[in-house]
Amino acid sequence: MSIPWKAEGYTTVTPYYHVMEGDALALIEFLKTVFGAELMWQHLEPADGRVVNSEVRIGDSRFFISEFHAAEGTIHPGTHHARVYVEDADGIYQLALQEGATSIKEPADMAWGDRVACVEDPSGIRWHLLTQKQIVEGSPGRPWHW
Repeated sequence: MSIPWKAEGYTTVTPYYHVMEGDALALIEFLKTVFGAELMWQHLEPADGRVVNSEVRIGDSRFFISEFHAAEGTIHPGTHHARVYVEDADGIYQLALQEGATSIKEPADMAWGDRVACVEDPSGIRWHLLTQKQIVEGSPGRPWHW
């Protein structure tokens, strides 16, 4: 029996977000509330409770979150981005704002067929919220910038 080259339940690329010290637990709670995320596991530093590593799942996607030591420098807001397809971009956008996110782009219909919004969570990660509304034949792709 051969062992698969990729662990079961993972996609080929798995993002890993480093956030500032003290931000990871709040980020995980934000993700649970806004996206229905599930905390798969986490490892906390026994001495200070810092999140050394954690794994979160949203829908069929997994990613890791850990805390950057403040002594190592800073992470500038807007450095990390994620695109998330959701059933209702407008509703998730409003929920994210209620949970402390900042609006980067209000929901709008795009030429390629998606409704798109963008928020920045309190830890500085930008979440591009997309709902496919139509399939546009001949669309040059699904650009993520505006």
